Amino acid sequence: MKKVITLTSVLRTVAALAVAIGCASTTTTTIAAPPQNEVMLQQAGFKIHTVTTARQKEHLRALPERKVSIVMQNGKTFYAYPNVAHNQVYTGTEAQYQAL
Repeated sequence: MKKVITLTSVLRTVAALAVAIGCASTTTTTIAAPPQNEVMLQQAGFKIHTVTTARQKEHLRALPERKVSIVMQNGKTFYAYPNVAHNQVYTGTEAQYQAL
């Protein structure tokens, strides 16, 4: 009778390990889901601009990350949100900024 209890215990342990390993190896992936901030900016009407030149990249790096900054260009006020990792900047107007 003792062997039956031991065999049952071993089988339970093996089954538990198999389930644990199966769960650990299962991954869920979000397919290129943009972070929440970028989604909110797009919904407010901000436009995405790809940074291509060295000068644009300098300006992009000068902006504080994960924050909307006020930028003056040609006498106009814009709001800019940098995405340095993707060489992009989100730009919007006062009305679009207020829509956030």
